[in-house]
Amino acid sequence: MKTVLITAYAVNPFKGSEDGTGWNIVKEIAQEFNVILITRKNNVPHLDRYFSGNDEVLKQRIQYHGFDLSDWILKIKKRSGTKGHVVYFYLWQKAIIGFLKKRSFEFAVSMSLNFHSDSHPHFLWKLNKPCLWGPIGHHPLIPRPFVLKGSGIKAYMIDRMFYQVKWLMRNANPAFKKAVRKSERIFVINSSIRAVINAPEWKTIKLPAVAAKKVADKKENSRESFNVLCAGRFHFMKGFDVALKSFLIFIEHLSPEDRRNSCITLVGSGPEKERLQNIARESRYANRVKWIEWVDHSDMDALYANSDVFLFPSHEGAGMVVPEAMSHGVPTLTFNNVGPGELVGIKELTVEYQDYESSTLDFATKLLELFLDRSELIRLKKRVKEKHAKSLTWAAKGAVIRNELNQII
Repeated sequence: MKTVLITAYAVNPFKGSEDGTGWNIVKEIAQEFNVILITRKNNVPHLDRYFSGNDEVLKQRIQYHGFDLSDWILKIKKRSGTKGHVVYFYLWQKAIIGFLKKRSFEFAVSMSLNFHSDSHPHFLWKLNKPCLWGPIGHHPLIPRPFVLKGSGIKAYMIDRMFYQVKWLMRNANPAFKKAVRKSERIFVINSSIRAVINAPEWKTIKLPAVAAKKVADKKENSRESFNVLCAGRFHFMKGFDVALKSFLIFIEHLSPEDRRNSCITLVGSGPEKERLQNIARESRYANRVKWIEWVDHSDMDALYANSDVFLFPSHEGAGMVVPEAMSHGVPTLTFNNVGPGELVGIKELTVEYQDYESSTLDFATKLLELFLDRSELIRLKKRVKEKHAKSLTWAAKGAVIRNELNQII
């Protein structure tokens, strides 16, 4: 059995998001290969805990090691917030090469797994073995009206500044161009990334970094109720203002009885929460808006199971919650973009970018159509379950990666 060396900054069997992606992809690769996993030292106790009572076969196939920079650099990182994480991740990937050379690991191919960044290069090519990279991500510019109208000039300037910084990190750093050139394959989470990183088409493989486990079919909600769900971090990139405003337009068109049986639940927290709550309070239907600040990842299952529609007009390049909603057969309304729109991949569930008011009205119209046509809603539930089973499970992603590893080896 061949061995794959994997560097994964975040790996945790008990978490979702980046940590869950790291773990699930490592686990899938280990179905067919031995794995040498290098991760942060703070992830090692979680791996120890998992393997203390789970899966002896997998335990034999995954050899894991913790690596960090010196303590004084870690202290600076902790005090520096987000900027510190960005710099530390870059230095961690660069310094890990010396650690690997000293350990003299035997492996056939290497893989730089996460953080899904389109601006940080890896350096595994220095080990003189074939290497893979990704899945790496990219957040396109948020269309101007949806930042200015939604969150104002400050959010607009932040979005444009971060975009320019990432452009410079890709285009002014020779190490980034070398990582693109030296990687045998690059997994990209959406269709916009190949051009952004200037990689040849044959080298890039579209592979969304997000996935969710398959869940059992759920019992249909009663015709009287109509529950809309939104979840995520309340950040201007996520488009929660569009979601909330479109629901308030939708509910305006219902009869008093139907209004009493319809609601929107927003799960999450973040810098936009107060502004969103003000939007709800200023409407006549604040009592049809429910707020849940935080739930365990496992408790989200009950919320998905009780929802008729997942409303997610996000502008980001991915969307961790999208495959989770789809795994429960919940039709997911998104913009027709390279992020959530590509993940959903069903035209009837996407809205085109227009001006702010027109797109918000289009989401409201989609909600009303699904409310009025229960047979269409049921048909779309079936389609999203099929889409999820085909391409948005960890097993499906693992099969793609293992196939590329076999070809390269």
